[in-house]
Amino acid sequence: MQTTEALYRYARSRGHAVYRRPLRHTRAMSVQMPDGRCAIAISKLPLSVRLERRCLAHELGHCETGAFYTYRAQAAEITSCELRAERWAICFLIPYDDLCRQIAAGLQVPHALAEHFEVPEAMVLDAIAYYKAIGLAVPSPALSPGATRL
Repeated sequence: MQTTEALYRYARSRGHAVYRRPLRHTRAMSVQMPDGRCAIAISKLPLSVRLERRCLAHELGHCETGAFYTYRAQAAEITSCELRAERWAICFLIPYDDLCRQIAAGLQVPHALAEHFEVPEAMVLDAIAYYKAIGLAVPSPALSPGATRL
């Protein structure tokens, strides 16, 4: 599992700058510079460790896959870019092999998996759905009370 500090180190190692900034309408955002490097802004507002990790990994997903769009982009392009970024974040924070290993080791509910991977529970459910959608076998953990399948 990647620690939060490892995520920041990864960003720096790839030449991406990460800033804490006041953001009005989002928790995080990224822009690609002409030289290919990225600037990532994470909200200055307090975020839980799980949410910070998810936001940073998602923005790194934009940077690493080149999934950027302009304000003039059509909905389909925006959706495509957001999905590419989120899938990258899932693979980085919740690797398939590790997810299966943790389920087999007894972490049978999404909230326990979320705690292990230090991500929001919804991201665990998204990871399971994504891995199944691309044809990988994932043992199904039990649903937590109040959780919904995506």
